[in-house]
Amino acid sequence: MDTLPVNIPGFVWAYRFSPDEKTAVRLNNSATVAELTADNCFYWLHLNLVDARVPALLETLDGLTEDAKSALTTRDTHAAITVDEQMLYGTLVDCQRDFAQDTN
Repeated sequence: MDTLPVNIPGFVWAYRFSPDEKTAVRLNNSATVAELTADNCFYWLHLNLVDARVPALLETLDGLTEDAKSALTTRDTHAAITVDEQMLYGTLVDCQRDFAQDTN
């Protein structure tokens, strides 16, 4: 299992889905931002939006629309997923926060 440090702000985990591969590849904690745009793949990113550096990270990702950036940085109280012709994006809300035990 990977441990800190991470190079991507707010990074929790990520998977790369390549049109040439049949399985998803989990990115290591040592992955760099450049690895998120290195090829023609689909990426599933789990970012911790509590990290204040995430909005700046999103600004560096080519191809991410203004609507997507806004949706990913707005503090919602419910889950929201958007699908358009180019991408799928959204947020899932962690409704249970208990630092004394694992979050369900």
